Amino acid sequence: MKLKMRESFYAVSFWRRLIAYLVDLVVINLVVVLPFNLLFKEKIAINDLGFLINSNPEKLFSIVFTGIIIAILSVAYWALFEYFLSQSLGKMLFGIKVISLRGSLKFSQCLLRNITKFSSLLLLFDCIYMINGNGMRYFDKLSKTKVVGT
Repeated sequence: MKLKMRESFYAVSFWRRLIAYLVDLVVINLVVVLPFNLLFKEKIAINDLGFLINSNPEKLFSIVFTGIIIAILSVAYWALFEYFLSQSLGKMLFGIKVISLRGSLKFSQCLLRNITKFSSLLLLFDCIYMINGNGMRYFDKLSKTKVVGT
């Protein structure tokens, strides 16, 4: 009779999660944001204060639309990596992964737990929940997932 070995997990510190997140941001900036920046660099003139010069509605629409595409691709990065591998690249480097508290990890859980990454402000509020001491973001709780060390 074969016995199934159960993996042992442990809690992961906020700082370890933060550094893994920053590594993921570097990856996203290189793979997603940089190509769009290169595309727009020559088409949009920006002055020293960061304001658009000679802005017109068509350029502004392009910028807003591109921002939405970048946000969708960024959330997709985390959701897809976590769904298929239980880890993003940053989590892989730091030996941490996402598990479901309800059995096998579902794509809807991965998407829900990462939806706040559309906005830095939403992510900040999501992370403030970690102050309660259980080491979980609010959307980890909502999605019934947990980040653990392996």
